[in-house]
Amino acid sequence: SKRNPDEALGQAMLALATCHNVTPIRDKDGGWDLQAASPDEVALVRTAAQAGLKLWHRDDNSVTLLDLHHAQHRYEILACFPFTSDSKRMGIVVKEVSTGQIIFFLKGADSVMME
Repeated sequence: SKRNPDEALGQAMLALATCHNVTPIRDKDGGWDLQAASPDEVALVRTAAQAGLKLWHRDDNSVTLLDLHHAQHRYEILACFPFTSDSKRMGIVVKEVSTGQIIFFLKGADSVMME
């Protein structure tokens, strides 16, 4: 079935907000920043934040996002497939805690994703 464009865009932003190795940094004054080995990953997570899904917490077990209304959305990480130079891909399987919905996101270099 064909997806609603708004739903597809929302899922794309959710993929950017969850499928990464970025750590949010918050200081005591309420400042927020992102830290990662890859500046590309930081840019993608910032894009999701500007679209309304701000990375609030991430560890090996979960990702928490804040939406435009400051509501928290928590995702349990069920599996993570790290980026490697051989695969040129990264994947993550998450479960939305509030609904139980399980989602798999995959991202990678265009040369391998188009295969």
